[in-house]
This record gives sequence, C-alpha cells and structure tokens, in this order.
Amino acid sequence: MTKESNDRKPSVLIQYREMSPYRLKLFEILGATFDLDVYFCEEVSDMRRWETDIEKYDIEYSCGNGVNILGVNFNKELLKKCSLGRDVIVISGMNEKNVFSLLMAIFIGKVKGSKIVLWSGFVQSQWHLKNRTVKNILGRIIRYIIAKTSDCCVLYGPETEKYFRQMGVKEEKLYEGTQYLPEDYLCNTNGRVPKVLRQHTGSDIVLYLGYFKEEKGIKYLIDAFKMADLKDAVLVLAGDGPLYDEISKQYSQDKNIVFPGYVDGPSKAWYYHESDLFVLPSLYEPWGLVVNEAMYHGLPVVVTESVGSKCLIKENGKIVEPEDQYELKVAIEKVLSDKGKHSYMSKQSEKIISERCLQDAVKTFRSAILSAISS
Repeated sequence: MTKESNDRKPSVLIQYREMSPYRLKLFEILGATFDLDVYFCEEVSDMRRWETDIEKYDIEYSCGNGVNILGVNFNKELLKKCSLGRDVIVISGMNEKNVFSLLMAIFIGKVKGSKIVLWSGFVQSQWHLKNRTVKNILGRIIRYIIAKTSDCCVLYGPETEKYFRQMGVKEEKLYEGTQYLPEDYLCNTNGRVPKVLRQHTGSDIVLYLGYFKEEKGIKYLIDAFKMADLKDAVLVLAGDGPLYDEISKQYSQDKNIVFPGYVDGPSKAWYYHESDLFVLPSLYEPWGLVVNEAMYHGLPVVVTESVGSKCLIKENGKIVEPEDQYELKVAIEKVLSDKGKHSYMSKQSEKIISERCLQDAVKTFRSAILSAISS
C-alpha cells in the first residue's frame, strides 16, 4: 500500500433508523477515526417525540424517508449511498417496514466491495415464542441470513450476543457493548418539581417511564402494584403510546396511580430524582436505556428476564419473570420495605452505571469496523 492509502481514513456509512439524540455523540466521536457518513432513514418515527439539535454535533449526515409502497419502504437515497463503494456499511434497525431496503443495501454494498457490519439489539424472548406469526418467523429467517452474511456484528449486550451464538455466528465476528449514554444526554434536575410529584411528597414512588404498548407489560405492573402490601405508595406511569388513552382512562379514578403523560429533559430528571424505585416490566425489550437513566439517578431497578439491560442488575435491584404479577409484587415489596437495603441498592446503581462510559461503545465500534476491513 502507498503512504497515501495508509493515511486515508476508512470510509464508513452508518444507516440508522432515526435521529436519536443519545446516539449523536457516538457518531461524532467515530467521525474522528473514520470518514463517516450517517444516513438516518427518518428524522423521527411516529412513536418518538424527541427534540434533536443535531447541528451542534460535528456529523456528516443526511436524512430521508423513502417511498412507502404497500407498507414496504423503498429508500432510493440509502441504496444510492451504498453504491458509492464505502469500505464499511453499518446496517441497523431492521423491521417489516424497511427490511426490503436494508436487504438491497447489503446486496449493493457487497457488489461494490463494501464490508457489512450488522448492528443489532435483538433478543429472543417468550413473547416472540408465543407470538409465532408469519412476520416473526420471516424476521427470524432474515436475521439469520443477514447475521451469517455480515462480516462483523455489533451487539447491544450479552443477551443479544447469546442469541447470535445460538444462530451459529462465529465468535470472532461478534462485538458486544453499545448501550451507553453520553453525559450531555443525561439531564439533571432544573427548575421547579413537577406538580404531580409535589402532590405525593412523602410517598414511596414506583416509576415506569416509556411507551404504552403491549410488549411493555404495563398492565402486569399495575396488577402487581395493586396487589402489593404498601402503606403509602404511588405508581407513576409516565410516557405515551397507543395504549395510553385506554390504560389511563381505565385507572383514572385510582388516586394511587398517576399518568403525567410524556416527560423529557429536566422534567424527566425530576421524575427519576423524586422516585424510590424504577420498574421495567417488559415482555420484550432489546435493551431499555431508561434503566441506564434510572441508575444514573440512583434508583434501585426491577426488570424482567426479557429486558436486555438485565445484565446491569446485580445488587441494585431484582430480576423477575415476565407476565408474573405475583413475583413482580414481591420484588417491589422487598425493595421498598427495607430502607437500609434500599439505600444500598441506590448506591450500587450509581456505582455500576458510573463504570460504563461512551468510550466503551466507541471502542466496540472501532474494533468491529477495523476487523471487518481486515477480514
């Protein structure tokens, strides 16, 4: 190789589903090592209400929605970018809407000599095994094909790595560890405590923060909370989504269950700060970065076995089976009933999350991309 080729930064295209604010710092740092171009398939999805100030980051990027034909997204701009002969193309966020475009992107990239890195957070759960629909079966087949044909795989965490090993992907192709939050994304409390929280000063607050959809298991959390032997406790269910109206109306007369709606920024920080326990009762959850956030604010955490971030739960919380209201009830009672144990769990959450930094995710990506290039 010539000196010029040795000095040239490897060219990398990252395809990502939307402008997620917690990913932008990662992309900016990677841009210092690689000639990086980030393509967002859309600015923001229907389920998100983020306000993203991407211009404050030094990122070469573009964004496009493609064309929807019979429910399938045909993303001409993404395919054009894949035809430019990058050294590496990073593919992520596969779903039934964009799978055709991603398969085409991989095919074009391979034809042009690009190495393919798959970025995935998929974890196998009982929810998938119970819902053996045609869509889920096809998704499993397509994931297998993409994983086996990719040069390297960048994975959210240990549960995703376990699934890829079960698919027979070679160990040397797997690079685990991308779910870290940058400091500038983790807001601290500012301004006045939200009214909803002021009304429940002195109560034990059990917090859920996320989307209202079936696989989040919110109804199991409500059942567990109502069964629990708690003297003065409030369940705060913050967020929005397709099931929000149904669930909030059903429990609108229960004074111990509160629905503040969507929260973000300093307001969200207050909900973490004023709560006593965070619960993520999901039936399926690739990771759950809200767990990272809750731990950053010093909360004990209860999650289910179906949550990818359960690897963060050690002496700082409990792990329960999904869809088991009784086991969840017992876990909530145990965390809140012993104040000394609660204090210890809180400190453990802060300690565990303080040992995880964004540079670890940067190292994971750098290693995977450089390995793909040399393969």
